[in-house]
Amino acid sequence: MAGHVIICPKIEAWDQYKKEDKVLAFFTAPWSGQAHKIAPIVRDLAREYPDVHVVQLDWRQYESAAKELNVNSAPTLLFMKRGVVKEKVETTMRPYLLYDKMDKNFVLKNY
Repeated sequence: MAGHVIICPKIEAWDQYKKEDKVLAFFTAPWSGQAHKIAPIVRDLAREYPDVHVVQLDWRQYESAAKELNVNSAPTLLFMKRGVVKEKVETTMRPYLLYDKMDKNFVLKNY
């Protein structure tokens, strides 16, 4: 698997990634200070969870995907399995909690 953040090059690539077993979609925007602030944490998540496809999408470039997934702000993180959103985080006041959400959505079997 990856082990790094995948900058999605085009919508066709996103259409393939979103079908994967474990996907963390990171919707960002250049004007979002909060998105820039958590980007290093998202990179760390990609390294620590190499079996999860961590895909970064520019909200402006992927506006149709954002609308389809009900993404209304940046940053938004979607924890997805085979194209289905399991959890959505629209703001990251406590970015360290993202590790718990990764475990909950992709590692632990009891959830």
